[in-house]
Amino acid sequence: MRVLVLLCLCAAVGPVRGADRSCSDLRQFYTGKGFTLAGVPQNEISGEHLRMCPQGPTCCTSAMEDNLAGLSTRETEALIREAGRSLQASFHALHRSFDTYFTEQHGHSEKALQEKLAPLGPLYSQNTRLFGDLYTDLRQYYRGSALNLDETLSEFWSRLLERTFKSSASSDVILSEDYLECVAKQQETLRPFGDIPRDMKMKVVRAFVTARSFVQGLIVSGEVVRKVSQVSLSPECVKALMKLVYCPHCRDTMIQVASSFSTDPSLDVVLSSIPTRIYEAVLYLKDNMESFTAKVYQTCGTPGESGTGTPQSKSRGGRAVSVLTTKLREMRQYWIELPVALCGKVAEGASPDKCWNGMSKGRYLPEVMGDGLASQINNPEVELDITNQT
Repeated sequence: MRVLVLLCLCAAVGPVRGADRSCSDLRQFYTGKGFTLAGVPQNEISGEHLRMCPQGPTCCTSAMEDNLAGLSTRETEALIREAGRSLQASFHALHRSFDTYFTEQHGHSEKALQEKLAPLGPLYSQNTRLFGDLYTDLRQYYRGSALNLDETLSEFWSRLLERTFKSSASSDVILSEDYLECVAKQQETLRPFGDIPRDMKMKVVRAFVTARSFVQGLIVSGEVVRKVSQVSLSPECVKALMKLVYCPHCRDTMIQVASSFSTDPSLDVVLSSIPTRIYEAVLYLKDNMESFTAKVYQTCGTPGESGTGTPQSKSRGGRAVSVLTTKLREMRQYWIELPVALCGKVAEGASPDKCWNGMSKGRYLPEVMGDGLASQINNPEVELDITNQT
């Protein structure tokens, strides 16, 4: 990946005093940058040897030109890395903020489920692991686990159906493991919990896929900025002496991902609704248990009969996300605004009429290229192949 930044390299050039102008100012500047005066001319010399600077009277030798080009490269790359570290820190802060928000919402939901289902008595107290495993799976999926969330939720409802049916059966009825497995397989066809499992699955999957994509995107974005900020300037950019530096332009994928949280339902709404939806589903089944049991008997047979057991047929969240989205929206202009920020550091306070325009002190006359890779086709300062920027 290569870097694109538009810079204005400004210099306060003193008045011309003739062909034999003294190089005292340049010598002072040169030593101020940490170089020795060995080989530095006392007065101007012919500039035919120069490869990057205009070939007129000059105070620079070839070695000096190379030294200053290297210095400008190091300074520019240091400024880019400094700016990148700031953006990385912002991404890391956003990640910590969102992760804290998720952890809190997840914990509140799990605690609320315990309070909501406690009145169900043994159905809850004897199956706490089933409910705990559901929340563990949701947390692991958010953290990046490869589990299939759709299948995980389907399995939860099948196991809950099995446990609820068993707890409602008469104590003198013997339910084998095969029979209970047959009962569990009626989840899709008989819909014992009504539309609740399907509705809850749709919302949970959508919210968690978005949350996981968002948090992973924040991590990747920080790493991308780190790598891009360490890319060395190309020979063409070095030759242009910081007039034009090439940088990657970021897309608003993160904004697009964050905007998904603005649609209903949000992550906190989905998490907070899980206890109520599970409780409502259990009550729905209990209210219709007699009808459901009759249908199960038709499909799975009467418990205890030989050959039975095998089926015959087969808020606060809104505010938190709003803050995150606003910060990400500000970051999307980072690469576009970076040139202006860098120019302000290397040419602070310079007047447009006193800029170094590449040939002499004066206003820069060529058209300044716009933002983006496509705008660089006619760039007069740096030759770029925009079809091969990898």
